[in-house]
Amino acid sequence: MTSPTLARRFGALLLDWLLCVLVSGIFAHPMVDGWAPWLVLIFEYTFFIGLFGQTPGMRLARFTCLDAQAERPVGIPRAFVRAMGVALVIPALFGWHDRLAGTALRTLAAQPTA
Repeated sequence: MTSPTLARRFGALLLDWLLCVLVSGIFAHPMVDGWAPWLVLIFEYTFFIGLFGQTPGMRLARFTCLDAQAERPVGIPRAFVRAMGVALVIPALFGWHDRLAGTALRTLAAQPTA
């Protein structure tokens, strides 16, 4: 399996961020309370990557984030470490969040057409 392109990763992050801004609007004003979307992003990444191996944005962009060795979801604690790395943004550009959490991104195979 191959790693997703930077454009695909950015697109997934953008979709996830838009979702986080919308969800944070339920309990805060995201354009005023800048912490709210970040809190939702950390929760979203922890929950979805920890249990399912991909966020909604990753699913639409057709890639997954799994344990680098076992090719399975990493669980909540390691997903939280990765989410905190993504939330810091700068280390995320260099893949430090994946190294720290022991995760790897993999492009999903194309679906066969009937």
